[in-house]
Amino acid sequence: MPTSTDQIALWDPSSFRNQPHGYVLLLLNQQIKDITFLKYLWTNAKFRVCGDGGGNQLYDALDEKQRGAYTPNAICGDLDSLRPEVQEYYASVGVDVVHDPDQDSTDFGKCLDYIQKHYRPSIPGKLVDHVTIFVYNALGGRMDHAFHSIHQLHLAISQQRRKIFLLSEEGITFLLVKGENQISLPKEVFGPACGIIPVGGPSVITTKGLVWDVTDWETTFGGKVSTSNVLNEEVVTVFTTEPVLFTVEIKAAVF
Repeated sequence: MPTSTDQIALWDPSSFRNQPHGYVLLLLNQQIKDITFLKYLWTNAKFRVCGDGGGNQLYDALDEKQRGAYTPNAICGDLDSLRPEVQEYYASVGVDVVHDPDQDSTDFGKCLDYIQKHYRPSIPGKLVDHVTIFVYNALGGRMDHAFHSIHQLHLAISQQRRKIFLLSEEGITFLLVKGENQISLPKEVFGPACGIIPVGGPSVITTKGLVWDVTDWETTFGGKVSTSNVLNEEVVTVFTTEPVLFTVEIKAAVF
């Protein structure tokens, strides 16, 4: 385990409730299953961006009276999915509709680039050194899209100013970095089930705060994987030799 002088990565996935400096909400092209949860996230976000198909999903989830209260800051992508009437509506109410034809990047990546250029979190009198991004429904639908979302988590490791969480009504997923990670998991928000998945390759992990803690435990696909574990404490520590995916249930009562 790292010594007390080593840097510890701190994670607060419950910050979608009350992040002091706000967060970015990113909507991708998946059906919005629970409009109450989306409105909850929307209200707490400071900046809101849709991939082009996400613009359709937002438009379709709201009636005509509601749409004016839930307009994103931007819709980004190659615009191959955005329906003409949806594009016309959002452009008419001042949404920045950004066409990026680059076929070597996805709408998810284009949205992240837009966020990096146009959003800076701030608290008066304090320096905020990272952007927190909650991506709604990034793991539903097509499997290749789900793996691309996980791929974006790996890319974000090199972007030190980004913390990205993949969020749905059922749970939240994010990538723990190499070294020691400390995760705040209040029991009124999360649990009981959780998992640690070695999506980038084999790793050796040590955990504290789970029902089935492990020490110097090799995890790899085709070997041992800690799925269906259970939270035992409100702060979980994971030391890992390589980045690993952490996923945990969200309790429905939260929203």
